[in-house]
Amino acid sequence: MNEAASDGCSRRRVGRRAFLRATAGAGLAVAGGGLARGTTGEDRLLWAFDTDGWVSATPTVVDGTVYVGDRDLGENSGMYALDAASGELEWEFPTQDSVFTSANVVDGRVHFGISNTREDLRERAYVYAVDAATGEQLWEVPTEQSGVNASPTVVDGVVYTGDDDGYVYALDAETGEQYWRFRTDERGYGGSSVGGSPTVVDGTVYVGASDKYVYALDAATGEKLWSFNVFGSVFTAPTVVDGTAVAGGFDSVDGDHRVWGFDAETGSELWGFEPGSPVRSDPTVADGTVYVGCDAGTVFALDAASGEQQWATTTDDRVISGPTVAGDRVFVGSNDNSLHVLDRATGDPVWQFETDDIVWSAPLVVDGVVYVGSWDATVYALETDGTASSDDSRTNLGSLGHHESWVRRREGMSIEMGTPTPTAGPTATPTRARGSTDSAPPGGDDDPGAGVDNGQDAGADGPGFGIVAGAAGLVGGASLAAWRANGRGDDR
Repeated sequence: MNEAASDGCSRRRVGRRAFLRATAGAGLAVAGGGLARGTTGEDRLLWAFDTDGWVSATPTVVDGTVYVGDRDLGENSGMYALDAASGELEWEFPTQDSVFTSANVVDGRVHFGISNTREDLRERAYVYAVDAATGEQLWEVPTEQSGVNASPTVVDGVVYTGDDDGYVYALDAETGEQYWRFRTDERGYGGSSVGGSPTVVDGTVYVGASDKYVYALDAATGEKLWSFNVFGSVFTAPTVVDGTAVAGGFDSVDGDHRVWGFDAETGSELWGFEPGSPVRSDPTVADGTVYVGCDAGTVFALDAASGEQQWATTTDDRVISGPTVAGDRVFVGSNDNSLHVLDRATGDPVWQFETDDIVWSAPLVVDGVVYVGSWDATVYALETDGTASSDDSRTNLGSLGHHESWVRRREGMSIEMGTPTPTAGPTATPTRARGSTDSAPPGGDDDPGAGVDNGQDAGADGPGFGIVAGAAGLVGGASLAAWRANGRGDDR
């Protein structure tokens, strides 16, 4: 266990707010003597862990440990490993800047990225790999002038992620070395942002960008297979089931907000659904039904084959959280400060749990326990009505939070990669303690870190990924960072 993790263990505790919630729930349970549970969900609380900052990321649960990051307005952001049964801190990895990405945990490594929302750290962001058992840093890959808000996906030893300068990367999961990078800039404006996690299916990487396109890339080479114009910025992860890819977008200028279904092999349009407001919620598919939220506060169930609406349920504020499906329930967060649990067949509300701030985090259900974060700086574990786990495309493809089923599914995937180019420097970079201001990237300022570049912009040599963004690219990255920082979405 690293020094920072030890310090965290000694000072972390269940906060006063969480304690009051827990004791109130316990009191209701005892006093009720078998009374049927109500719709508030207060008596379902198993534990609550207080972080230093907002929790927007989706929890990942593997081998009895919850991995989740936070965003602190100061220097205390980090990645946490919590005991899934008790909520006790196992270790903490300090990052100094926002962790919006969800962790992808495979082969004993935790992969995640950090943003650059702090004014004094605008020119540094990283993709990390840390030891899943100890929190010790294994490697870090610096970007130059962008944040990493796209949650990494790991398939066959390769980390796929994106950044606010519009690049998609393939990195060696053991070393951080770069296989290839692709720049999303289909319109040729000189800049874009990749804020949604890549999804990898059958040797193809599916990813959306702010240039209003969804891309399909060859997972081994990064070559573009096709691109699809969704007429709106895509800051969510596309999902793919049975040959159909689904993605949502929003256009703040023309008001063209849609959920799209298209052929995963060719990129041809299959259907389009207009929800009436921006789609920033990551869609997921279970048994032929698409579940997705929108800024109007509505959660939709759509037929995955036709896009026809099956039901719609409205919360009291925007739904940026991505839904998950477990058993006969749909779990989703809302900016009305609550986790909502809906009947999967009808969309009728079953119960909800209120936190003290907005719920951006997409929930994850494992063995009858739902884990979710809130902007009240808390990670919650709540008991559900059964023993089901999340079983939907987003979770099963490992594109935004996952449990052990994703680890088992990925074992049969194989991608033939080329030879990577060193980008991460030493594989055992020292862990930075909180408050450190050393910003020099591994390998020195002369490390080119170029790899194979299949984008429209060949880039230039420089630290980290070797990215030198044009003015338009900086605008794209800055706008995404601002949108992430202003999670209430007041830029509608």
